[in-house]
Amino acid sequence: MPKQETVCENCGENPNDKLYECIECANQLCDNCVNICLHCNGALCDGCYRDHKKNCK
Repeated sequence: MPKQETVCENCGENPNDKLYECIECANQLCDNCVNICLHCNGALCDGCYRDHKKNCK
């Protein structure tokens, strides 16, 4: 069975890195989009921002 590709729900790209889940809307987002989730109307929702800061090096 082929491995299912996972894509960012914001930009539609298939990132090499893992996706992050928005705590508020549960969208799966790449690290480039995690703080500008379209589901949250482009706002920096608290959940996306926490995930972004937690995983930011």
